[in-house]
Amino acid sequence: PRRPAVLGTDGGAPLRWSLAGGSGTLPAFLVDAVDTTGAGDAFTAGLLHGLANGPRSGLSVVPAPEQLLRRAAACGALVTLGAGAIDPQPTIDQLEAFLRRQGG
Repeated sequence: PRRPAVLGTDGGAPLRWSLAGGSGTLPAFLVDAVDTTGAGDAFTAGLLHGLANGPRSGLSVVPAPEQLLRRAAACGALVTLGAGAIDPQPTIDQLEAFLRRQGG
């Protein structure tokens, strides 16, 4: 309760995180970026979607941090594959297909 969640993103650098009593790093997805506009917004949207739709324990959401953050990072990576911040936002199907191609 008194430990804040901290996430640090930096483009193609590893994601650094402290969340749910754990911490670690997650390598960035290697993609051929066209435009990075909206990547951070897509990451945040993926994170919030995962928190809102993840497994629950009582009144709190308790998804596995690594899985939650990997999915959020994939959302950010997918947005960089197109131009602009809105049109390249991924659907759930696009996200799932991308994650399968990345090995999970």
